[in-house]
Amino acid sequence: MKTFDVGIGWGNPVDKRFVEELKSKLKNKNLSFKEITFVNIREDFDSIDKGLLRFRLFINRSADDYSAFLLLAERLKSRGTKIINDPQNTIHYSSKSFLYKLYKKEKLPLPKVFILNPRKKSKKIIDKIPRILGVPFVLKPSYGGAGEGIVLSAKNSKDILNFLKQNNTDECLAQEYIIPSVIDGRVAWFRPIFVCGKIIPMWWNYGNRFYQEFGNSKKENQIAKILEKYMKKIYRIVGFDLFSAEFAINDKGKYFIIDYANEPIDLNTNEVAPDGLPPATLEKIISQIVKSIK
Repeated sequence: MKTFDVGIGWGNPVDKRFVEELKSKLKNKNLSFKEITFVNIREDFDSIDKGLLRFRLFINRSADDYSAFLLLAERLKSRGTKIINDPQNTIHYSSKSFLYKLYKKEKLPLPKVFILNPRKKSKKIIDKIPRILGVPFVLKPSYGGAGEGIVLSAKNSKDILNFLKQNNTDECLAQEYIIPSVIDGRVAWFRPIFVCGKIIPMWWNYGNRFYQEFGNSKKENQIAKILEKYMKKIYRIVGFDLFSAEFAINDKGKYFIIDYANEPIDLNTNEVAPDGLPPATLEKIISQIVKSIK
């Protein structure tokens, strides 16, 4: 049997920088590494099934897009490999409406939300949503990510009905629109990253989706501690070893979780795409993954 310390399943070109830097870091630590891509997945799947190939840690980057990689991650898990992220968790906690209910039960700070079923539309409830949430309000499908399908400026029951018509198979969320405060000239919107027990606080611009690392100011340190507390609570619910969440602070200083758990996260850098991570942040993510290997 051939055993590798770390393996990665990937097929999206945006992961190339992450894979190359991870490979370099592992080599410096004398840790073995193997990539599984479309080129070799069939052969390696057979080797895993026959007990000829195993991994101590496997990073699951393509299961969200390609079912063969999901099956691969499941098979490795059944043979004792630690998976980032656990394939069962990624399926179980992929619904925003389900996560909302779990977070509410744990008393996490959330905007006001109505969960809507397109097949059980109640005119009475739909008509009162704009009054209770305020205008504008947000409409989002329960499944999906990267801001796809989200309406940020819904105003009335007609907007809700049109949205439900376009998303007629799954639950949807009508969510209060949180107006963020401004802190030291920056909009108080954040997307911290959790990676193998470490939380990396990040400013995030919800308009252009640009990231910026935290500095060392007293205010940033205070915010970082609060974000860390909430991210640890989220981790205890979803069990993802690599994810981000979206937070805002309103003008009264109250925190809100805007987006509950983003997985998989985009590991591109802003040298390639403006909305990618700062290279230093990617370096921290990779270092923490390598540090976590037992």
